[in-house]
Amino acid sequence: MPFSVAPRTWSIAVVAASFLLASCGGSGGDDGGGSVPPPALDPLDARTPGLAPGSIWELDRPIEIEFSRAIDPSTLTAASVFAREAGPGGAFVPGTLALATDPATGAPDPARAVFQPDCPTDPSGAGGGLAPGGIDYTFTVQGADVPGAVPIRAADGAPLEVTLEETFRTPTPPMALFFDRGVGPPAIVARGDLGVLDAPEDTTRLEVGAFPTRTLSLRRAPSGGLAPDPGSAGLFPDGLPLNHWIEFAHRVVLVLELDDVVDPSQDNLARVGLRFRDVSGAWRPLAARVEVAANCAQRGSSLSTLRVMPQGPLPPGRPLGVFLDAGFADRVGDATIVAETVDLGVQGTTTSTEPRGARVDAIFEPFVIGGDAPGSMEDTTSDLGAPRAHWGVLGGLIPVWGTTGLSRARSKWYALGEAGFVAGQPATPPSFTWTGTDAQGRILRAGDRVAIGPAALGPVGAVALGPATVTLDPSFLVDPTGAFAAQPAILTGDRAVFAPVPASGSVVDPALRLVQLQSGALVLGVDAGCSIPGVLADCVPRNLTLVYPGPSLPTVAVAPQTFQLYSGFLRDVYHPDHRVTIIWDAARADAEGAPDPATAASATTGWTGDPTTLSGGDWDFVRFEVQIELDVSGNGIAAAEGAPILDFIKLPFDVR
Repeated sequence: MPFSVAPRTWSIAVVAASFLLASCGGSGGDDGGGSVPPPALDPLDARTPGLAPGSIWELDRPIEIEFSRAIDPSTLTAASVFAREAGPGGAFVPGTLALATDPATGAPDPARAVFQPDCPTDPSGAGGGLAPGGIDYTFTVQGADVPGAVPIRAADGAPLEVTLEETFRTPTPPMALFFDRGVGPPAIVARGDLGVLDAPEDTTRLEVGAFPTRTLSLRRAPSGGLAPDPGSAGLFPDGLPLNHWIEFAHRVVLVLELDDVVDPSQDNLARVGLRFRDVSGAWRPLAARVEVAANCAQRGSSLSTLRVMPQGPLPPGRPLGVFLDAGFADRVGDATIVAETVDLGVQGTTTSTEPRGARVDAIFEPFVIGGDAPGSMEDTTSDLGAPRAHWGVLGGLIPVWGTTGLSRARSKWYALGEAGFVAGQPATPPSFTWTGTDAQGRILRAGDRVAIGPAALGPVGAVALGPATVTLDPSFLVDPTGAFAAQPAILTGDRAVFAPVPASGSVVDPALRLVQLQSGALVLGVDAGCSIPGVLADCVPRNLTLVYPGPSLPTVAVAPQTFQLYSGFLRDVYHPDHRVTIIWDAARADAEGAPDPATAASATTGWTGDPTTLSGGDWDFVRFEVQIELDVSGNGIAAAEGAPILDFIKLPFDVR
């Protein structure tokens, strides 16, 4: 049964006796031989408001601790404050522990703390720190009365002398499982709001790029919308990068901080989206993916964090907003009544002469994240009529070893974005670039090798070599369409061809993994590895200066490569008894900005093995399907033949 442990009276007696001894001993009379004892410190007290014997405690309800004065925050640890199942050997409850915040200022309150049990991940109450069903738990604030314990201490060093323990019980349905933290639906937490501490990491913001990430903090505007905070407004004076698929430095994420715990279901998250304002003043939808980054985690005034990620390039020069649809709800069902678009006070850049504003991009799928993991682009719901190939399990798309030797994989829809939006004019239709397969989508071969096409750029002489990098003059990017100069990153995955071939005999034609303009030079980062004597492998030492020690530097050309195939550890090996087919589909957006299956090419003309035939269509989304066959001849599957593995797929597109 629930119970409360009363303060241990023996410890009070010991403290009192110690105090008497200290006050009496060593006084020395008037002879001056004694010393003055240090002043006694007032005992530190603690209480847990609301948590009383017999309490029924909701699964996501925080446990607050009030101290009689400010504590030393370094003593607030999992060893000094914790919850565990009642009874011998009870399991500890996972959760977070932090100082509470002042409701008026948002600043940490050193005299209050909060233990937040991990919140359930399922509407049934499962997946959290506390389990439903009338389970008894004990909450402990550790004092100095337990030998070997690590007590909470006041800022002046005085320990909590008496351990505080309370036992509570979790609810059993049909009792309410979740705690209602306030009236109304989740609201955006922004700098400038009442009670919000100006901490950029705990307020709504935009994050651009990665390694490093640039953060644009947002502040509440007089209009009620948001605007760049003056402290970071100078980061993007001409607008945000256009969020290219192919260039991570241009990727944009809206980090939406909310003041309540949200309902994490997909139906609820679908009520959050992005919009852009067209020339008529109307808000139009943008394709976006929404993920829960944190929920039920106190950080300043924020209790939940959503990452709202636009999919595909943003419309140049158009204002952006976040959309909260009617019905967007917290964990207990308090929901918005009227749909609202909150102006973010930012726009996509109009700088079309630099890569961050380029209307050229490429879908790039490296098959690293698959299944239902966050960020996965694998379609796990469609019936493909064959075993599903392994997407992202070990990196790459790997076939299934089965009796028929047939496996398939299909992607979700990739948004082509709104870079083709031109105010007052029809959007520019995309044109696609593709190479390496026949009209049916079957990968071309040259004997037992993948057929690599001719160079599209160069050759030109290298300016400098380094560890897995080669530096070229930017004039190298001249091509008939100007696409490479507009967006150098679309060369990612293409093949760099070095000449002459080194005396070691190794083939030096690595794939490009980094393409950037740096200080007026074009820097190409290449696959790094080592030479394998006697093996026809595409392998380049980590330091190209070891391959070409000089004084003459090699020339470099670039051959287009829209996919990369391995058999085992050998690149471009393609056994005659294997066949890999890549086919494509495209679709228009519906009124909400989502793919409309009724408009898909597959619903009328069917899937195509040559995505360039989709060029010029009014498409908003594309997707692909891969079929891998391990026994074309029908003579059985042989492990010695090695299985073909797709390393990546790339589809460049242009909406200029």
